[in-house]
Amino acid sequence: FSLATSYSDIVINLGANDVYSQNSVYYVDTMIQSIKDATDGKTRVFVMTEYLCPTDGYELSTKGTNIAQKRAQQFAYFEMQTAMFAGREDEGVYLVNSYAAINSATHWQRNSEGLIVDAVHLGVKGYVAETRVLEAYLYEVFS
Repeated sequence: FSLATSYSDIVINLGANDVYSQNSVYYVDTMIQSIKDATDGKTRVFVMTEYLCPTDGYELSTKGTNIAQKRAQQFAYFEMQTAMFAGREDEGVYLVNSYAAINSATHWQRNSEGLIVDAVHLGVKGYVAETRVLEAYLYEVFS
């Protein structure tokens, strides 16, 4: 979307299938720089964070997922994102803490028995919660 100002706005929503690598954080930063270069710095970039699992972990209907390892990866990844993108608002780079909205196991896809079937992708309620965070954040920035 664009506002009455001469700025354009871009949202980079980091994929839930990211490998939580340090390289991916640098790739996003490189992408931001190329966007800034191409628009003479007149673009605001909003980086959506990766999801974090519920505080009580997952109760998966399938086996083979090491929940503790996945959770540790996600927290480490968010720390890398914070180190790279937080505090850069003066540059027009905003880290949107969308993960903060995902605080309930009800936000994850479940099967008919109530077990979480996907430890990566959110369900409808989760995406609605995440969207509300983005909406509130954008309203605060542009109010």
